[in-house]
Amino acid sequence: MSEPFLMIPVDDQVKVEAHLIRGGLPRVAAINHPHPLYGGSMDNNVVMAAMAVLDELGWSVARFNFRGVGGSSGSYADGIGEREDLKAVCRFLRDQAKQPEALCVVGYSFGAWVTMGAAGEGLSMDAQILISPPMDFMSFETLPVPGIPCLITLGERDDFCRLATLRHWLEKQPEAGIRPHVVTFPGVDHFYWGAERLLKEEMREFLRSLG
Repeated sequence: MSEPFLMIPVDDQVKVEAHLIRGGLPRVAAINHPHPLYGGSMDNNVVMAAMAVLDELGWSVARFNFRGVGGSSGSYADGIGEREDLKAVCRFLRDQAKQPEALCVVGYSFGAWVTMGAAGEGLSMDAQILISPPMDFMSFETLPVPGIPCLITLGERDDFCRLATLRHWLEKQPEAGIRPHVVTFPGVDHFYWGAERLLKEEMREFLRSLG
């Protein structure tokens, strides 16, 4: 699959490095990588697996490096600036689409936290895929459930996103919109090494259910 290299402007100081597949199609998706301070980048195995599924199903899809990672300018901004990075990428994707129909945002680990934070700040999405949101590492208390089609995945051996923590968070949420679909993978930890195929299967089923 061909991935044109892009630099997408966020503001006067920051541009983020991105790779795009199938630009201009009506269904668009952005993929957020894990924590920049712990080696996260758009070349992560989970990010690449997610991109492969979206490409297979005919989406315009971009993976990108948050500010300060790889070729992106700027520096880590506590997740707040990273929300602006995501918003800029989504604007770019929608502008590229001739007649945009749907935006799906995929966030893995820290990227899931950024996804939900950006949604809470008004970034409109049609679907979310939250891969191992790190609820045992970062605070999700002020982040509401999306209320749109949402897939949440986690491994049963994930120390950063324990199933009990996720369930407790979901139980505290008000009934609003569509409840997330939660999938757990036996024997899988936070990093999905060797379990990419299982993740891709669940993503594929969820994306097809969107119509």
